[in-house]
Amino acid sequence: MWFFFAITYSLLTAVVIIFDRFSVKFVFTRPLQGLFITSLVSFITCIALFPFAQLPDLQILAISIGAGISLGTAQLCYFKAMERTNHSGDLSAVESTYPVLIAIVSIFLGYTLKLQEWVGIFIIVICTTAISWNKLRRIDVMYFLFLGIDIIALAVHGLLIDFALSKIDFFTFYLPYNIGILIFGIAPYFISNKERYAFSLNWLNIQKLLPKLAFMECINVIATASAIIAIKLYHPAIVTTVMTTYPAIIFIILAVFHKMNVLQEWVSEKENSLGKKMLLTVLIACGLGLIAI
Repeated sequence: MWFFFAITYSLLTAVVIIFDRFSVKFVFTRPLQGLFITSLVSFITCIALFPFAQLPDLQILAISIGAGISLGTAQLCYFKAMERTNHSGDLSAVESTYPVLIAIVSIFLGYTLKLQEWVGIFIIVICTTAISWNKLRRIDVMYFLFLGIDIIALAVHGLLIDFALSKIDFFTFYLPYNIGILIFGIAPYFISNKERYAFSLNWLNIQKLLPKLAFMECINVIATASAIIAIKLYHPAIVTTVMTTYPAIIFIILAVFHKMNVLQEWVSEKENSLGKKMLLTVLIACGLGLIAI
């Protein structure tokens, strides 16, 4: 059953990431504007869950909120890194290595890595390096900084979810988890005049696309819930390994767009480049699969 929820997450996340690439490039003038929309959906989710959930003790409450803040941090850094690359697939492929970090941390939590799992790590590192190095015209330090923080935040997110759900049930966790997402998403607008001003200037553009943005956020909520359920059912390193197959799905969708001459101003990669990156992503999935054995 955990595999079903993990694959569901992967499929839905691929759709959301592709849409995010469009919205960041053509709609949002600053990355936090996307998180504001996420916060609105989280607020509605909190209201819907409040009658059914009980708040846990302070320690688990803090961990659950921390998991939501970790996800918000990862999303922010993902958007910031996305501003520095032209192709969502490149970024997603490198980001998908975060289960390796979970697996490494799991060593200190009593999970011993096997030989084939170390082989998987080397396959992932080599393939993701090849994907990134192929497109870079120059080394962008900030791109790698945001990407690194993104990967660390995703690993922390998975580990915190695993710990919290070993103590409480899904609904008790999901309410404070969404509170964490909400806090992270709206806090910058209370702190920064620059963010509020930029949002107000861009509100008319956001408003035109608001129904589609809200729909995609609903898909994102379902994807996130699927991921949480999957992690509750099985080891986070293995579950997140399956979840990170979404870059292959992204590349396939982009290849179909290219064949159909859809969004050519957006899908600018050559056919051969897409084929090469799909192959590398499959190899990444194989490396992640070795970790899961």
